[in-house]
Amino acid sequence: MKRIFPKVLVFLFLLLVHISIIPNLPYPMNLLHVPFAVVIFLLIVYDQKTGILWALCFGVFLDFFSFEGFGIKTLSIMLTILLIHTFFTIFFTNKSFYTLLLLATLWIFSYNAVFLALTTASYFLGISSYEIVLTKQVFINILWQGMLIIPLEFLFWYGVNMMSKRLKIVFLKQ
Repeated sequence: MKRIFPKVLVFLFLLLVHISIIPNLPYPMNLLHVPFAVVIFLLIVYDQKTGILWALCFGVFLDFFSFEGFGIKTLSIMLTILLIHTFFTIFFTNKSFYTLLLLATLWIFSYNAVFLALTTASYFLGISSYEIVLTKQVFINILWQGMLIIPLEFLFWYGVNMMSKRLKIVFLKQ
């Protein structure tokens, strides 16, 4: 119980920040997805099981506060994490900063593509009445999300790098 309680508090704090503070920020900053950055960081740097569990929990809780059909965000997050996990285990096997940035950028673009596809499909199937109109602004917002997640991942990487020797760059002698 002592090990779970701090994680639950961090989870609830991140959820509170994402739901109540981030949407009230000015335009490009309100597109920041702190839970996504945390999930990507946990998946790549810490532990894959923890990253997948946090992604599932964030998806369920974010579905409670969304206007789309229930389960669309959770399904989008889980499909995206499956894609990121596959890319990480097959192609990008090292835990480097560049891998983290590349997979974070891939997360943003693939999550938005899956989310837009599922939302549009649910609208056309009559499951949801939430319609998304693809305009230039939608794609600009996706680019802003990609640009905002990179500095956040850098801050996470830098913070863990300063507190731990787990991510230190080591040069091998030949």
